[in-house]
Amino acid sequence: MEEKDSEDSEFEKTFARNFCGIASIMAKIGQKWRILVIILLGRGPQRYSELKQCARGIPKNMLAITLKDLEYDGLVTRRIAPDVPRRVDYELTPLGRSLWEPLKALGHWAQAHQDEIADARAEFEHQQEMSAMLEIPRPRRPEPGLAQDWSGASA
Repeated sequence: MEEKDSEDSEFEKTFARNFCGIASIMAKIGQKWRILVIILLGRGPQRYSELKQCARGIPKNMLAITLKDLEYDGLVTRRIAPDVPRRVDYELTPLGRSLWEPLKALGHWAQAHQDEIADARAEFEHQQEMSAMLEIPRPRRPEPGLAQDWSGASA
């Protein structure tokens, strides 16, 4: 157990020293569609059309941008086959594959806890409705991209 604590402590020190660089990488990986695309590519090389079919919620232009960004970061390779019609395959690089394992674990966690999260959201909404009926000021659910102060008003 001491070895684990020491390892965690060293990680925390390194993380604190390199926070800006690490935070920017984590923020970029966590962008809206990247996790889904990496998880899909974890199954092996796929054509753009296969990815588009599996990732139904992603707008066509966002899938293209996401793939290009992942290629830029060295997580995905794009290979053009000399077939007619032209065939383009996308595949995780070794770096991308190393990221796929923890993202797969995150996906399993989300799947295992989706009912609990749905229950928590429903309870939160219920409390919001009850507060509104009783006119008790409570913070509203945060809106994406907006700062929130504790009085419930958007900043």
